[in-house]
Amino acid sequence: MLKLIAGAGGRIAWAGRPFHTLVGGPEDEGWDAAIIVEYPSAEAVEAVMTSAAFADAVEAQGALFSEIRVHACAPLIDTLGPAPILP
Repeated sequence: MLKLIAGAGGRIAWAGRPFHTLVGGPEDEGWDAAIIVEYPSAEAVEAVMTSAAFADAVEAQGALFSEIRVHACAPLIDTLGPAPILP
C-alpha cells in the first residue's frame, strides 16, 4: 500500500493507534489504526482508489480488519492561512 500511495505522489502525514474515543461514536468502538494520507490532488486520490492494486489491498486487509473506512477531506486551515470551507 505504501508504494501505491507514494506512486501517486501521496505521503503518510500521520499514523497512530487510537486508544480512546473522546467525542462521538460508541464507547466500545475500538480501532486498530488511524492513518492520514496527504495527496497532491483529488485526481491522485481517485487514481489510487480506482486502481486494481488498491482493491486487492483492501480485500487482503479486509481479512485482517472487521471494518475499513476511507474519508476524503479538504483542509480547513493550512500554514498559509485558512482554506475555503467546501460544502
